[in-house]
Amino acid sequence: MNLSTCRMHAAVLTFATLFGGGALAQQQAPQSLPGGLERVQGSKVALAYVRPGTVWTKYRTILLRTLAVPASARNTAPPGTFAPFGESYMLSDSDVATLQSDFAKSMRDTLGNAGYTFVTTAQADTLIVAPVVTKILLNAPTYSSRELSSGMGQTFTAGAGSITIAAVMADGASKTVIAEVKDRNYGSNIWNMNNSVTNLEQAKQAFDQWANDLKDKLQST
Repeated sequence: MNLSTCRMHAAVLTFATLFGGGALAQQQAPQSLPGGLERVQGSKVALAYVRPGTVWTKYRTILLRTLAVPASARNTAPPGTFAPFGESYMLSDSDVATLQSDFAKSMRDTLGNAGYTFVTTAQADTLIVAPVVTKILLNAPTYSSRELSSGMGQTFTAGAGSITIAAVMADGASKTVIAEVKDRNYGSNIWNMNNSVTNLEQAKQAFDQWANDLKDKLQST
């Protein structure tokens, strides 16, 4: 499968749609995808498909697309949950911008510290990464809506919730897709205050884990 820049975003959304929600379960996943990608058994992430023969160590530069947060992922209410009057589970534009900025920072810090360089134009040694949030489930309505409706009242939950991220990765020289991955990360299950600081901290931990998983793959032989 060969993708131009304008089709990369469509590809990752297609992958996210095919394996949304409960389809993260391993037994529901096919053994291969169109384009010659084969499912990786025992992967660190919930779902991983890689083109056989891929040499990850050839990549020394990263072209990172902006983390996509489609409208379908902005409603963070768990199934059957309704927000109290005046509160909302819907992410604002500001919330989305913060997630995008924090994800990019985690990727740049983790991979940059490991010796990888981020570029804006693909080269022969470039890995193109196009990530998308497919699902966010929060354990409480967004902090901004709670702050507006109830002033400074405090909310305590067992963790912030969960976030699921998918990504399509392509070779910078050929634009051929070499991998498609998806993983869900859960916040701490310890009861604690639920506010913008604690929620973002748990999101950053998820982003750091995602970045470290990619770093480990790039360094694998």
